[in-house]
Amino acid sequence: MPDPVTDPARPEIHIPLDEPMEELRRTDHEAFAAEMKALVSEAEANRLRYMRARQRRGFFALSVGMIAMLAGACGFGWYFLMEGDLLRAVGSVAIAAIPTLLFYSWINGPQKAYVRTHKSQFMPKLAKVLGGLRYDAGGGVAAKVLGHTGIVPPHNRYDHEDCFLGVYKGIKVIFSEARLYKGSRSVFRGIFALMELPKPTFSGHLILTADKKMAQDNAGTRWKKLSVIAATSSNPDWNRFLGFSDKPDEAAKLINEKLLKELSEAADIFGRSPISVSFMKGKYIFMMIPNEQDMFEASSVLVPITTTAHIEERRKEIEKLLEVMDVFEIYGK
Repeated sequence: MPDPVTDPARPEIHIPLDEPMEELRRTDHEAFAAEMKALVSEAEANRLRYMRARQRRGFFALSVGMIAMLAGACGFGWYFLMEGDLLRAVGSVAIAAIPTLLFYSWINGPQKAYVRTHKSQFMPKLAKVLGGLRYDAGGGVAAKVLGHTGIVPPHNRYDHEDCFLGVYKGIKVIFSEARLYKGSRSVFRGIFALMELPKPTFSGHLILTADKKMAQDNAGTRWKKLSVIAATSSNPDWNRFLGFSDKPDEAAKLINEKLLKELSEAADIFGRSPISVSFMKGKYIFMMIPNEQDMFEASSVLVPITTTAHIEERRKEIEKLLEVMDVFEIYGK
């Protein structure tokens, strides 16, 4: 069987950005704050519209439900006390409960519509504000790419959503939330990011990981053909990565203090996440960032959108990814 890390016969990787796109940009803090204030105000007005619709439906359903239950109580009293028919008495109460059950889905219709609007309207605008990205609600790194990486855990189901795409200093990038499952068990939850340099700039396959358990589990099996590479710097806090490569001399040229610094800071931005990175096929760089958050999901229609703190966190995370890409840009020169 061909080696899953180094097999050259796997299909070509492709990032779907064939049409022209504006270059991603770093966001100026003041301009970002102004744009976000306007966007949050628009989102809050939209939320209020759906909340009021839900409240109107809830009031109507409550009124009908109370009338139905009153009728059911009367029916129960008549059949049980006057006719002594327990079966019909219980049936009266059961029939009276049907409207409430039927109305449940209808009452929550505005919440579902709010979530759809959040994905179709708010998120594309947010992507633009976050440096000029393009948003795809159901997109993600293609499943065929995962087999190239050598770091994605074995799985039989791959879900992805909330995908962002763009071009930064000539580097194509796509990242999204990702979920991997083996049977009913979750084996990964976090972010997949794939970058494509303008041209091939390195040879062989290099894996850098801060996940000590991953390294321990794979060193003698999946990565047995790879050599251990030193990944050290002058700052002990950046010395959290282990390196493995099929071309150690080439790999040593890629691992420098700047790269270890930016990867460590990116890990810290994501809650000191054990990031793993795979350099593969000459110009592709894949990042796997464990993260338990649902980063871009809509909240309940009942919860006011009064702060941009959550979005500011997303901006910092994307800014840090761009800083990591600044290091990768050097490889493309």
